[in-house]
Amino acid sequence: MKFKSIPLLLLLFFPLISGYPQKQDSIIKRNPEEMKDKMIPTFSRISLSGKYWNNDSLKGKVTLIAFWYIGCIPCMREISLLNKLHREYSKSKDFLLISMAPQIKEDLSSFNNDSVKNVFSTVRSYFKAEPIEYEIIPTCDVHGKRKDTTNFYLMPECENIIQDFKVWGYPQIFISDKKGFIRFVHGGFAQEPSALDFFFNLYKTEIDELLKN
Repeated sequence: MKFKSIPLLLLLFFPLISGYPQKQDSIIKRNPEEMKDKMIPTFSRISLSGKYWNNDSLKGKVTLIAFWYIGCIPCMREISLLNKLHREYSKSKDFLLISMAPQIKEDLSSFNNDSVKNVFSTVRSYFKAEPIEYEIIPTCDVHGKRKDTTNFYLMPECENIIQDFKVWGYPQIFISDKKGFIRFVHGGFAQEPSALDFFFNLYKTEIDELLKN
């Protein structure tokens, strides 16, 4: 079954919502498909829940890593799918679902908090996106402003993890085996309502197969 996916070039941010464009020359040579059958790149970050995450945290686990950002339309639509997967495997000790976003902790917290009323929480409300139930890992510590524009831009530390995974578009999914090798790579998310079930079954099939080993 095929779907028309929203283009991965949705690095188009809403100016006041999520202006974190990456440098164009830094993404041209990236191809996340090259990560297949390679080890998960070394990383070390703290999630919104305060938990410290690194490669050791994923040892012995089949892990789905979802890259996304606030305001990315297909990312907003994919949240319900990932929540469903998270709930499906909530009792499994051998599976993890984590997400990484090129934004700072404060903005991501606002986005996911119903009690907060600001531009970031408004985005989730506008897209009718569910609150994220799985771990959210900000890849940025700070952001700044370009001298020639009011838009925010990614500071260097935001780029490190993204570059290591060769991510150039969003959403981007990686599923790794228990030894830390990436076995499945998929970018984008389809617009059709039936996409939810299609991709849920696709990811579940991959996860279940990896859990057997």
